[in-house]
Order: sequence, then C-alpha cells, then structure tokens
Amino acid sequence: MKFEAKVFEGHKRLIAIHLPLDPATIWGKQPRYFVKGTVKKCRIEGEIGYRRGFHYMLLEEALLKKAKMAPGDLVLFTLEPRRPSPEELAAKAGLAWARPAQRGT
Repeated sequence: MKFEAKVFEGHKRLIAIHLPLDPATIWGKQPRYFVKGTVKKCRIEGEIGYRRGFHYMLLEEALLKKAKMAPGDLVLFTLEPRRPSPEELAAKAGLAWARPAQRGT
C-alpha cells in the first residue's frame, strides 16, 4: 500500500495521519492490521487503527524527529503487512501507533 497523507495534530495534541484507503480492500478483512514500511526513507512499524470513521496511525515523537515530519506536512507512506510479536497479539487493541522500526524488522 502506497499513499500520501497529511500529518495533523489531533485530540490531546497527538500527531497522526488518516489513511486514504481501507486496508481490508487490499489485504482482506482482519481483526487488526500490523504493518511495516517506510516514510521519508525511515523504516517504520506499527498498527493501523480505526476510529470515528477513519483508518489512522498515531506517529510517535521518535518517528517525527527521525523522519523530520511535522503537522501540515504531506508525506509518502509505503506499508505492507507484518507478523506481530506474541506480546502485540496478546495485548488488547488500543490506540494504533507507528514508530521507527526495530532492527531486523
């Protein structure tokens, strides 16, 4: 999945993007979408969430700094499914975050 998204500051000053696509149309319906990919040449990993009618990802501060992104920026994201860790699968779904990728992912 490749798309452009505008970085914005949302509720409680959290920084996020809305995905312009429904991941179910690309990868099939799943209970949760764990992803990896790139933004501005930075490798990322995270989870796509759904809230208030939008698919979204909150962007961790470390990712914003590493990729030099700020609210108002229009940036290109490339995402693909990834295998979640056992801890991620065991955790109850919460807010969906994107962060710099750990080594080996």
